[in-house]
Amino acid sequence: FFFQAEDGIRDFCLSRGLGDVYKRQIYAVLAVFLFKDIERGNILNSEFINFHNFGNAILTLFRSSTGESWYLIMYDCMTPIQCAEGVSDCGSAWAPAFFISFICICTFIMLNLFISVSYTHLRAHETGRNLVCRLLLEKKK
Repeated sequence: FFFQAEDGIRDFCLSRGLGDVYKRQIYAVLAVFLFKDIERGNILNSEFINFHNFGNAILTLFRSSTGESWYLIMYDCMTPIQCAEGVSDCGSAWAPAFFISFICICTFIMLNLFISVSYTHLRAHETGRNLVCRLLLEKKK
């Protein structure tokens, strides 16, 4: 629960640990359940970018978390071009809720990571004369 800065000052910071990884795994399992029957779309293909198995779902969601065409993947999951053999309608009305919630969570975690790294960098380069960071960020006792 505590974060050790280079100057030895301990700051209270809730540990995020592997939360992002676990959220991505939960979303991958849910994506396989919802979108496994989609064979092809404008972005989705049957080689790498699909939700046919857990590994491909993780890779596809990682690509989506970087912001790379996530909305096009969402549209493919709503109205695919080709479904699996024997399945007539494989699109899901849950695709917008799934992808928008996934992107919001990933964006929130990346923002927290950026703030945490910036804060660590500022604290590591703080000197006796430069107490602006400490005065602005420490809680009053």
